[in-house]
Amino acid sequence: MQLTLEYPSWYLLFCVLAGLTYAGILYIREKSFSDRPAWVRGLMGALRFLSAALLTFFLLSPVLRSILRESRKPILIVGQDISESVGSVLSGAARLRYAEALQGITRTLGKDFDVRYYSFGASVKEGLDTTFRDKASDLAGFLRYLRYLQWPECRCHPAFQRRDLQQRHEPRLYQFSCKCTALYYRPGRYGT
Repeated sequence: MQLTLEYPSWYLLFCVLAGLTYAGILYIREKSFSDRPAWVRGLMGALRFLSAALLTFFLLSPVLRSILRESRKPILIVGQDISESVGSVLSGAARLRYAEALQGITRTLGKDFDVRYYSFGASVKEGLDTTFRDKASDLAGFLRYLRYLQWPECRCHPAFQRRDLQQRHEPRLYQFSCKCTALYYRPGRYGT
């Protein structure tokens, strides 16, 4: 925490001086408390001093600043195309290698990233679906889905509106300003 003032810090001397002046004027020559013990008069004077000094201190507009830093893993979004065209390219052995590769991604990148999987075809589903039964592949719909998700840890999803996301066909990682990452990869097109 850090205390900052709107005015120079040497103005604190004026706060102390104002408190001393206020307490001094009220208690130095005052005779109405002469029947009280000296410690009571001293305590009352000290309380008046503190209250006047504190009130003048608040006139300096103090601000107590606190910075809380919370670090989170960057988000890595893996989108899996589950259309029939991808499933027809992946034979039985290729599907097994592909599944092992996805598990390898999770093991390797899961240490440094928050890996989230989505399957998209005619619609978008959370998690991985390896059935490859959808009749259509809607990448633009997938990116719109990601854009409208409420991510408490990420607020940069208007970056998903970039047109080059819809026009490229090679594997690409898209890194955004808030450290979220989107991966677009169609396994059938690249011989895997």
